[in-house]
Amino acid sequence: MIRYHIDRIERFDQTIKAIITINPNWPSDLSEIIRTIDPQAPLYCVPVLVKDNIDVLGMVTTAGSLSLSHNVAKQDAEIIRRIRQAGGLILAKTNLHEFAIWGETISSVLGQTKNPYDLSRTPGGSSGGTGAALAMDYGLVGLGTDTINSVRSPASANHLIGLRPTLGKLSSEGIIPYSLTQDTAGPMGRYLADVELLYRVMADEWGEISLPPRLKVGVVRSFFGSDPEVLAVMEQVLSKLSSKVELIELPVSFDNQYLIDQVSVHLYDLKDHLNHSIWPSLKDHPSRAWLISWPPVDFLPGSSRI
Repeated sequence: MIRYHIDRIERFDQTIKAIITINPNWPSDLSEIIRTIDPQAPLYCVPVLVKDNIDVLGMVTTAGSLSLSHNVAKQDAEIIRRIRQAGGLILAKTNLHEFAIWGETISSVLGQTKNPYDLSRTPGGSSGGTGAALAMDYGLVGLGTDTINSVRSPASANHLIGLRPTLGKLSSEGIIPYSLTQDTAGPMGRYLADVELLYRVMADEWGEISLPPRLKVGVVRSFFGSDPEVLAVMEQVLSKLSSKVELIELPVSFDNQYLIDQVSVHLYDLKDHLNHSIWPSLKDHPSRAWLISWPPVDFLPGSSRI
């Protein structure tokens, strides 16, 4: 089965450009799984595709940027450790939009990933490499990260299932940050059962949560938009919520586009994370001083300026 997926990568990925690198240690990793892991383990020998901002021991973690082309992971990210413990095989690292910063998938490492269903269209992003790779059957399940829409966008564009977990349910240890106030890893796959299984392997155990009696929840309808189908679904959600909490209609209206354009904090978060966790490792890089000098609001990856 593993050879089947690798053959597909070698046959088709010069066109799709979804895979940054195949795990060179997959044969020995597979042998180790067969030797040490219970065949009843939930992910026994399942080939997993990993977005290349997530650390895999001994492999380069580029975040889609040539500036990190020598950033070899010294240990597995926590979610990768759990996948291995459950018998999963890390098969390949996937392309992403540079530093996971945009809703398409273009990187200085691999270029632009294409949508397998229509090569003239985007596979979404920033986890579009994982999305396109799963659509091409390069693996059974995959990992993306989601700050704004980066798991759900490629899932939608590539006819997949993608889950953005509740913030904090999956460990962020060993994942290059974009916005720690909003980042989370998330599972992707072609089938809901596969995505649920991968999620349960990675997630912390559920704790008991008790709501205070008649918790008050504010409702701001201007956030719902104007699409009739969306509004109908929101009414269903509110109806179900009303049996457990007290809904309070707030007579306010917000300009959603203004909030997106002017109040979003993710680029500021990214600049701070880069300064503290990435740029120090680039002390000898010829462009380091110039990169650090960018004000946060102006920071965009180079590929977005083309």
